[in-house]
Formats: sequence, C-alpha cells, structure tokens
Amino acid sequence: MRGSVTEQKQHEPPGAEPADALSLYVWRKPATEVAVLAARSGIGASAVVAGGAFLAALTLRLFWTGHYWPGIACALLFSFTAAVAVRLAADSPAIRVQRVIDVVHPPFWWWAWQHGLAAHGKAAEPVLATMILAAIVGGYIADLTIAWIAKRRHGVAIDRWRPFDSRFRLIAAHRNVNLLILAGALSVGRPALGLKLVAWWTLASAIVHAVRLAQMNERAGRARAIRSWLD
Repeated sequence: MRGSVTEQKQHEPPGAEPADALSLYVWRKPATEVAVLAARSGIGASAVVAGGAFLAALTLRLFWTGHYWPGIACALLFSFTAAVAVRLAADSPAIRVQRVIDVVHPPFWWWAWQHGLAAHGKAAEPVLATMILAAIVGGYIADLTIAWIAKRRHGVAIDRWRPFDSRFRLIAAHRNVNLLILAGALSVGRPALGLKLVAWWTLASAIVHAVRLAQMNERAGRARAIRSWLD
C-alpha cells in the first residue's frame, strides 16, 4: 500500500485530491492519453463535461428502470469522462460545473437503483427502503460536512492529511467504490444486497473520517501544525 500513496503523490492532476482505486489504477493512464488527444483535436473541457452530464442522467434513468448493467456501463463511462475533463483543464468554469455534478448526482443514482429493484421483483419493504436510503444519504452528507470542516478549520483536505488518509481514499465510500460494490453484488444476482452494503460502507467511511477530524482537532488544540503529507 505504500507504493499506492506514492503513485498518488506523483501522478495527480494539478489541484486533484487523492484518488479512489479505480481512478488511480484504471483511469489514470488512458484518461491522460484521451485528454491529450482531445486537446489536439480542439475538444475542450466544456464539451467533455456536457457529455458527462448526459451520461449521469442516462445512468439515473437506466438504474430507475432496473437496467443495471447498461447503467453501470454508463456510470463508469461518466467516471472516465470526469477524469478526462480534469486533465484537460484542472481549473476552469467547466471543471467547477463538473465538481458540482460530482457532489450532487450520487444520492440520486442510489435512489434510482433502489427504485429499479421493483423491476427484478426484489423491491424492499417501504420502511427498510427508507432506512437504507437514509443511511446512504445521511452518511454521504455527513462525510461531505466532515471534509468541509477539515478544510475550513485546518486548511487541509481530510484525504490529504496523512498517508493513511490517502490510502483509505482508495476504498472509501465514494461514487466509484460504491459502483464496484453494486456491480459485485449484481454479478451474483443480489442487487438489493449491493445497496445494503453501500449503506453500511457509507456509514463506516463517515465514521473513519469523523475520527480523523477529531484527531486533527486534538492536534491543533495542542498547537501543532496540520500539514498535508502531499505538500
């Protein structure tokens, strides 16, 4: 795992935060190559982001109707276009739009996945369905809030503080990792179980980040500097 965080440090796009495993090990090289080709062809970040927005909407539609495998394919392609867009223009209005899309769309995908279970005769009982979605959305919002507090209070992204944090980012419950969980469950015919696992992992990831924030606060309280190991 030590090599993985070293790779993150060496191969991040400017201004990027540590990546999940899919972005680091699968998307990194081809996304860079496609970004170079796009730039040479005059295709800008705005066009890539617009295409990604379409794919995000199409993914939601496919999940909503229970077409999970085509939806996962579209979702992965969206993830790839996001990686390409960042490499085309790391700091531009288009990338700011991309970041808004990145923050907003995941809960809607997981909601759509739950709705699509009915098409497979696996719809959850309403109270259980509400609990699962509440765990996913609540954990997601809590995680975003923790990250915001860490950055605002200490000036360091919580995923950039120590090597452990960058390693954990590889598997934390963000979009790509959740997609892989869902795909794994779907491959054994258990799409409902996949959503439950996403709920549990989302809560677990939020707890890990809450503990790390508490440790940052404790260190700052002893007047010790909070710096990213990536700086």
